[in-house]
Amino acid sequence: MEYKKKNYESETELFLLGKLISEDRDEFIKIINDFVKSPQKTFIVNLEDITFVDSAGLGFMFIALQELNNVSKELILRKPQGHVKDLFELLNFQSVFTVEF
Repeated sequence: MEYKKKNYESETELFLLGKLISEDRDEFIKIINDFVKSPQKTFIVNLEDITFVDSAGLGFMFIALQELNNVSKELILRKPQGHVKDLFELLNFQSVFTVEF
């Protein structure tokens, strides 16, 4: 997983690139923990350039949601494409997450 982060006044947007797989766990959790400590209230995970997510990667989204809910912050999953979008729709992610298709 490669990524870029942009911080705005009230939100942080994380732009993920490539694949989100089990090997990315520690780095993804660190990013979430850093955001939890930040003053921004909304965390956007931009998935536009993610080509593959494995089951662990999907689990990271649930960990992020739980951690952010614990501190009254919002998580938005933005622009899933291709395989990732199909997977989100199949799993009905929009019933649990805020997903901006």
